[in-house]
Amino acid sequence: MEAAPLLAPPGGFLERAMAGEAIDMGAAALLIASGCPMGHSPSHIGLDPVWRRAEEAGIPIVQPAGGHAVYIDARRFLPHIPPLEYPGQSLAIELYKTGGIRGCEIGTAMFGLHPDGTEQPAHMDLVRLAIPRRMYTQAHMDYVIEVVASVYERREELRGMKFIRQPRALRHFTGRFDYV
Repeated sequence: MEAAPLLAPPGGFLERAMAGEAIDMGAAALLIASGCPMGHSPSHIGLDPVWRRAEEAGIPIVQPAGGHAVYIDARRFLPHIPPLEYPGQSLAIELYKTGGIRGCEIGTAMFGLHPDGTEQPAHMDLVRLAIPRRMYTQAHMDYVIEVVASVYERREELRGMKFIRQPRALRHFTGRFDYV
């Protein structure tokens, strides 16, 4: 069995020519590396408009923005909700209820409970919106920003959360919440 040729990310004339040559030579498969084209930032420049629109709307995102996710600072988004009332969880739930946007709380619900049963606020309360490369169109990204911005406009209406059931392990995944 022959190894598949390794090609640069698709898009340019050279890459297409190399693919055509490999196919003509009888390649059974082509391995296309998932990487960043030369001269491009590894931070997923296609998302630059997302960061810019979020900043323009006043949405508090963690800077510098990463390449695989948008991290919303839930404490700055919802300053009226104390950390032990899980502002990140409240925001993640509201994004889902409002627009079907799935996010993950990374903060006090995930890291606040200590082995001795005590709980303290985590250093940050974030909501992670994962954005895999080449999976979404600009229309998808525009929709996400519109939903986040609409929740931000009525952020004062959001309430804190409390656990009504929390297992010892992975409580942020399998716990049950209700509003305070």
